[in-house]
Amino acid sequence: MFQFIRNHTDEEDIIVFSNPRTIRLMTDRIAIACFMEKDIPMGDYVVIREQERLEGRYRQASKDLPQRETLFENAGFTAIKLRRNHRGLPRG
Repeated sequence: MFQFIRNHTDEEDIIVFSNPRTIRLMTDRIAIACFMEKDIPMGDYVVIREQERLEGRYRQASKDLPQRETLFENAGFTAIKLRRNHRGLPRG
């Protein structure tokens, strides 16, 4: 997952993740913490751990993000791109 982020995101992209320091350390990308579903649209990408998905965290957000595209999935993580307009705001 970290290699995917390094290879398929721009340096200025913002990654939303429950542990932003790990993303920053492993990818050199800007990362912000995601504690509530409302935080997800603040980023360019959101990474959801499989355990979080199984626990039902972010369930509603992952369904309600109309402008999204799943770019990466493995047994532990899902990376979703949030499509944005030219001002950096979510489209919709």
